[in-house]
Amino acid sequence: MNNQQEFSPLEAVERLFSRWWIIVLLTVLGGLGGWTYHHFRSPVYEAKAELVISMDFSKRELTQYEEDYAFGTVGALIISNAVRDQVIAKAQADGIQITLEQFVSESFLEGRQSVWEMRVRDADPTIAATLVNSWAETAYQTLTDALAHAVKAEQLQAQVDGWQACLPTYVTPTPVPEQPSPYSFAWNENCENYSITDIENALAELPPELSAEASQSQGLISILEFALPETAAVPDQPVIYSQGKLVLAGAAIGFVIALWVASLKRKK
Repeated sequence: MNNQQEFSPLEAVERLFSRWWIIVLLTVLGGLGGWTYHHFRSPVYEAKAELVISMDFSKRELTQYEEDYAFGTVGALIISNAVRDQVIAKAQADGIQITLEQFVSESFLEGRQSVWEMRVRDADPTIAATLVNSWAETAYQTLTDALAHAVKAEQLQAQVDGWQACLPTYVTPTPVPEQPSPYSFAWNENCENYSITDIENALAELPPELSAEASQSQGLISILEFALPETAAVPDQPVIYSQGKLVLAGAAIGFVIALWVASLKRKK
């Protein structure tokens, strides 16, 4: 014979409601425990810098996909190891002991509309500001250098297109297309001033230089423009990061314990 009493859901719910104060009390105590734990932790400060991105659409029109891709390319350069390595090397030269792994875990990049927002956290507010400013300045210089190569690559591509547009006038007597490329018109005017050897030599010399400039542009397009509005200030208040999560976690733990305690039957 089974003497074990069957479980009654209705009875369990009634028991929980009759001991609601236990649930409320332990849930609040759990949340207070998470809040207290957060305030016993060492304070962490966060410094922020912004890099503003714009595009000169008077030079070229882009699709939405191309705009997003260009913006993402900028972000990839900002968090590239080449940029991070320069930041770490400068920090170490200034007496700040930090490794690549530490910088990666303490730095954050967030994109919104036309702005890339850089954040760095550290227990020392001055170090946080120093690192994020170094990061922003290094990223800005890297982007500026890459943009110069992108502009040069576009100029070289125009020259290549122009020389190639001259070839038909020497190879076959075909008429100029009704809608020539924007680069071919000026070159076609002067094609007769060059021999086929001149054109072939130019087309042999330009592609290697074009390839080198395109590689150093690191995927940027020439219509991009960059600006650093201002340097990051030294933060005077620690961030509240994780406080909400810790309070919520503490309250959840307290709630679970409360459900278990409230569901226990009183001994008769």
